[in-house]
Amino acid sequence: AGNAALNAAEAQRSEAETLLVLVGDIESGALRMRRREKDFLLRMDETYLAKYEKDAERVASALTQVQGLEIASDLQAPLAKLRETLPAHRAKMAEVGALYKEVGLSEELGLSGTLRKAVHEVEEKLDVANLDALTVKMLMMRRHEKDFMLRGKEKYIARIDKRREEFTGLLKGSGLTVKEQTEISALLDGYQSAFRKYAEKAAVIDTDLAHLEELYAQINPLWSVV
Repeated sequence: AGNAALNAAEAQRSEAETLLVLVGDIESGALRMRRREKDFLLRMDETYLAKYEKDAERVASALTQVQGLEIASDLQAPLAKLRETLPAHRAKMAEVGALYKEVGLSEELGLSGTLRKAVHEVEEKLDVANLDALTVKMLMMRRHEKDFMLRGKEKYIARIDKRREEFTGLLKGSGLTVKEQTEISALLDGYQSAFRKYAEKAAVIDTDLAHLEELYAQINPLWSVV
């Protein structure tokens, strides 16, 4: 009986030590996940997405291991909530990362790169033809584009459309051949199309980021409980 009691006590002590280690892994892993998320949003470097996922996987593994410990029976409620919410946070983070890669992690990539390329091609044609008035309209569209990227206000989308209308009117009276006008219009169509896609994706990103914050706010209090 004494040996049985000692063995039971030793098993409980061992489980307690294991629980302490796993809880530490969960808490530190959660903090690293948050840091990876913020690092990605600040630096636009997709390596942080991979680091986030690696940390999230470690947290998920630790949660599973804690679930199997008898000594952690009182923690099953917060553990269940964490196991439920963590996958949602991971999925939303992956979605946010994919959207940012689509719009462009730098001005040369994704839709940002498409916008930049289209503008430069139009500007080159206008410079050759020495059409300063049209160049000014193009630069105004570019300014509205940057304003939208910085502030996310829909009014800048309407302003680009308005500048495009003015550009088209000036283009007709520019003296360029029909072929040249058609080429420039096609390039500008590509620019506007890419910008609309960019604006749509940016709106989704804003919504997803808010959802990401909500998910973390739900699970953050649970880390300390565990």
